[in-house]
Amino acid sequence: MHRIVHKKSSIENPIYSVAISVPPCGWDIDESVRLAVNNGLKEFAQNCSHMVAFVDADKVFDVSKNSSKQALWSSDKVHFSELGYDELGNVLFKTMVDFLEMKKTSSVMSNTC
Repeated sequence: MHRIVHKKSSIENPIYSVAISVPPCGWDIDESVRLAVNNGLKEFAQNCSHMVAFVDADKVFDVSKNSSKQALWSSDKVHFSELGYDELGNVLFKTMVDFLEMKKTSSVMSNTC
């Protein structure tokens, strides 16, 4: 999807995107698959860092590393709570501000990944 969007980008009118990793959750998924998807997203974002910002959801939502993050999840452990969605919005906002600030000083002008 990122590549499709970026094809519409130009040096004069750049289009940026954000890749968000799959967070750990209470849903029964194969952890090795989740980690492989996340590694692929992170690698893609690194290879296209001039056009793609990356949010590592593990750092934001992993309750195994910080039990206070339980409040970020709803009771079903699959969806975020209101606080969790607020946190996601805050992280996305900060990530985009940092990304756009970096773009101001970057000399990379490519519009392809």
